Amino acid sequence: MYCNILGGTFDLTIGYYYEELACIECNLDAHTRRGTLRMVKNFIPTSTQELVDHIKEHEEVGHKVPAYLVEDLFRDDTTNFPKA
Repeated sequence: MYCNILGGTFDLTIGYYYEELACIECNLDAHTRRGTLRMVKNFIPTSTQELVDHIKEHEEVGHKVPAYLVEDLFRDDTTNFPKA
């Protein structure tokens, strides 16, 4: 688990959902400027860069994201996405 929304420190959970790295129970759509509320769902990226871009969207709507997260994701890139 890279970060967890439980405990109230961060506004997103990045970890493994079954065997895939994901933004678990992502609530981003509920906070975007699109004006539509959508159900909470898992965001399962296909690459580290796609996940980093997703995390930036969280930051843009004011979500608290750990400072170490992006660096740790790129450090573990070949482990998290061995086929990418």
